[in-house]
Amino acid sequence: MSALTTYLRDKHALWYKFLLYVFSVAIIVFFFPGEGAFKYELEKLSGKPWNYEQLSAPFDFPVYKTAKELAQEKSEIEQTKKSYFFRNPSLLKTSGFESFLSRIKDKKTAFLCKQINDSIQKKDIIETSEVTAGKKNSFPVIVVEGNIQKD
Repeated sequence: MSALTTYLRDKHALWYKFLLYVFSVAIIVFFFPGEGAFKYELEKLSGKPWNYEQLSAPFDFPVYKTAKELAQEKSEIEQTKKSYFFRNPSLLKTSGFESFLSRIKDKKTAFLCKQINDSIQKKDIIETSEVTAGKKNSFPVIVVEGNIQKD
């Protein structure tokens, strides 16, 4: 037994380091998580919409752009936007056109005025507005009649 105690006494620093190492490894392994838990399955999402709750940052941050970038984006939007116009079928009644037609004595002139007005109404846009000002003669317009839109 004295040989064992002599051996332990002489090598106690080495044994201390070994036990400290084993204890440290055991503590680290104990506190590590069992498996990596990632909430999202990205492999299943390829080509599909996002199925999980909305991801958003807990803070807001501004996106700074120069005046040149803003002007360029505005001009791009102005060039590519589509203008929506709503057809107003009661416009003829409110504009007094019917009373104008009733004052014309000649039936042929009244008929021609009505034909001209109908052809103008079929074109959908009677007067230019700030939306159409400065645009080319042909630009995309969408006319909404009731709840139906026509390109």
